[in-house]
Amino acid sequence: MVTKKDVVKNKAGIHLRPSGIIMKAIEQYGGRVRLQSDSMAIEADSIMSIISLGLLEGDVVRIAVEGPKEREVADELAEVFGTHFDFPPRE
Repeated sequence: MVTKKDVVKNKAGIHLRPSGIIMKAIEQYGGRVRLQSDSMAIEADSIMSIISLGLLEGDVVRIAVEGPKEREVADELAEVFGTHFDFPPRE
């Protein structure tokens, strides 16, 4: 198992759209992913489970990946959590 921490950088936190992007990355992975905030931990198996963490800008998320290519998947997920999403994109 590989664990990694990252800070949520999106101003609006991890709401529906970022959760969908995160879930797409997780769905492509054949192993197990758990996410943890300061208040709870979840199996990352749905968009709603990710939203339930209530992650806001500046919150720390702990990512635990178990299975093949753990390090790569943990790094990819940390990068997504650290993204400044902007919907719609600013010009």
